[in-house]
Amino acid sequence: MTRQALVALAAVGAIAAASGRAVAEGEVVVRIGTAAPEDTPWHKQLLQLKKRIETESADATKAEKPIKLKLFMGSVKGGEDAMARQVAQGALECAGLSTGALAIIVPELEVLDLPYRFRSLDEADRVLDDPEVWALVKKLLNAKGLEPFIWSENGFRNFASKKAAIVKPEDVKGMKMRAQEARVHIETWKSFGASPVPISVPETLSALQTGVVDGFDNTPLFAFAASWYQGIKHWTVSDHMYQPALLVYNKAWLDKLTAKQRDILFANRADEQKRGRAMIRKLNEPLLKNLAESGITITKLTDEQKAAFAKASAPVYQKIRGLQSADGKALYDLIDKKVGRK
Repeated sequence: MTRQALVALAAVGAIAAASGRAVAEGEVVVRIGTAAPEDTPWHKQLLQLKKRIETESADATKAEKPIKLKLFMGSVKGGEDAMARQVAQGALECAGLSTGALAIIVPELEVLDLPYRFRSLDEADRVLDDPEVWALVKKLLNAKGLEPFIWSENGFRNFASKKAAIVKPEDVKGMKMRAQEARVHIETWKSFGASPVPISVPETLSALQTGVVDGFDNTPLFAFAASWYQGIKHWTVSDHMYQPALLVYNKAWLDKLTAKQRDILFANRADEQKRGRAMIRKLNEPLLKNLAESGITITKLTDEQKAAFAKASAPVYQKIRGLQSADGKALYDLIDKKVGRK
């Protein structure tokens, strides 16, 4: 190739690169990661959010630049812990994450995942939506470079096993149980007598199939969404842990946007939160039926049986509280106050 051709080719490349930057610079791109697969309530909510934000921001009178959302479902960007770090570091603009995963970055959020912390969905909503609780959670997230948008949820977690139905703490003694990679989850399994094995979401199904673990705890929805139900034979409706989730932005990135752009991103917060919870909750009973139709034995704990697990896990409360910062202890105590018990 002649020197003239090389120069011409380089010029074309430079123009193409400049054009690419112009397109990128002409819009605000929000990459959102989550462990939730496609065709789940979480996915549907993000699609609705994408439609609203992109439609509203297309109007130049509402936002100086179009805002485009790019969704990365099903742990494409890595496990929840990895995505939590990516958002905190600015490698992702946004992610939908369980509080258990966010606790890797903000350990104070562990106090939300304590066993039998919330006894009903109404109680969880009342406490989490309380302005004092929200303000403190926001403060903790902001300190680690995160900005919360809305509460979502994983929901009430249940026991799942390959071996036998779990109806009392003694049933899991010595069993290898997959644990979410957070101290409160690991300590909860230990309190029941199990051997916790911290494993990320993408690796859990293979761990069940190869015998690395004997079971796990999660919601019916997540067990189906991640196909974990394929590796078990028994499901126990224990409702032993309510797990919230949050849609969070990278704060440094967000702070660089204009006021109009931030207004669009944060619009309809109350409606988004309510709709997301409703979509998730209406599937719980149908999914339990689907588990049974898949050949999985379903066992529902009585109040007395739940009380035995609550009693066994009671020491986890003070252990987790003792590990907290001053703000973490404040959040723990505030929740005590809001639920009206200790």
